[in-house]
Amino acid sequence: MKTKTKVKIKKISIIGVGLIGGSLGLALKKMNRKSEITGIGRHLHKLKRAKKIGAVDKYTTDFKKGVKDADLVILAVPVSLIPRLVKKLIPYFKDGCIIFDVGSVKKFVVEKIENMFSSLNKKTLFFVGVHPMAGSEKTGVENARRNLFYNAACIITPTAGTDKNALGAVKNIWNALGSRLFLMSPREHDFIVGFTSHLPHIIANCLVKEVGALAGKDKRIKKILAGSFRDMTRIADSDEKIWADICINNQIAVIESLKKFQVYIYEMTKKIAEGKKEAVLKEFVEAKKIKAKLVDN
Repeated sequence: MKTKTKVKIKKISIIGVGLIGGSLGLALKKMNRKSEITGIGRHLHKLKRAKKIGAVDKYTTDFKKGVKDADLVILAVPVSLIPRLVKKLIPYFKDGCIIFDVGSVKKFVVEKIENMFSSLNKKTLFFVGVHPMAGSEKTGVENARRNLFYNAACIITPTAGTDKNALGAVKNIWNALGSRLFLMSPREHDFIVGFTSHLPHIIANCLVKEVGALAGKDKRIKKILAGSFRDMTRIADSDEKIWADICINNQIAVIESLKKFQVYIYEMTKKIAEGKKEAVLKEFVEAKKIKAKLVDN
């Protein structure tokens, strides 16, 4: 990739105006009211909703038309669609366009797009991998919030081929949104979120299925569910298609996290089965101390 580009961002296109894309639109509009934001998607009713709440200035279902004048294109679509969409739209991006995604898997996305861009002959395009660690089990632009990214961690995954000026422009955007920036390689990102984000979603879904099977045999269970069950399974309401996509595209880290989690489950099962109360108590005490260090209450 070339490393010299003058960054001027006046026109922004957001592909996918759901919770994340819509929240970005709201936040970017507040940050710079002179910018023009175009929402792009397949569903007209969702785009109309995005315009109604002020997340975009205009919208289109024509992806090629939607990106052609954009200085910045934001991809807020399922992970597996990102490289395919970029490949399809390469002829229509303007020269010097900066593109970033907000997907939960980075190695798969970054490698594919950087390989595409490295083979360009007449056009210079810039890609930066981004993952804002913000969101909700609630989906759709109707749940978008302009402060969604404020004080939230945002991981940016530059590589040796990332244009420095484009990277700087993307960092400036996320800094302006009030996010806490962390830079790491795509591989490091995928390993970490495999444990801290992807594994919890899988555990929540497994717990729901287990209790659901029990509830199918005893109708009283639904009426006496504990608060702990609701707390543990809130994220099981997340978009199932997005999460299936994430798990498959971060397969290596997800499998490793599941295998290590199985070891902890086995050890706890064994201690309980052997009636080792002190050993079980120690597990709870240690976990409580660790959580206090990991999570600010």
